[in-house]
Amino acid sequence: MKIMSGRTTPSLLLVVGLLGGCSSKSEQFQPVKGKVLVGGQPIKCGGGAVILVADASKGNTTQHEPRGALSADGDFEIMTIGQAGAPPGWYKVVVMAQDPASASNPYAPPKYIVTPEYLSADRTPLSIEVVAKPAPDAYKLEVKEVQKK
Repeated sequence: MKIMSGRTTPSLLLVVGLLGGCSSKSEQFQPVKGKVLVGGQPIKCGGGAVILVADASKGNTTQHEPRGALSADGDFEIMTIGQAGAPPGWYKVVVMAQDPASASNPYAPPKYIVTPEYLSADRTPLSIEVVAKPAPDAYKLEVKEVQKK
């Protein structure tokens, strides 16, 4: 292709830029902010993550695995490929909440304070539906803690 004038070059760059930045409607993300609770109270942890795994049995076919950092008081905000939110649909929810003492040692393996079923998408009892207008408590997640010895 031969570019004849300086005016064509910016137009060509604009078209290439728009094509590179396109996303399909299935890639529109809905905000997902919530809180992890134990016994109705915010979990106290040393951080961790909340991971959403598409639930194909309920029609969610996204290839994304949205996730968000879990704060010390149980708050989280889900991100997908660097953008806030997640594609709409049903998800199984994995919660990895670390023991505050083990989180302070970067060389020790993580010690989780939630019971094991929350650590795996295959076993978690938690699920949410990401929608444009969720109910006020739609993203509050009640978990069980490992019994302290």
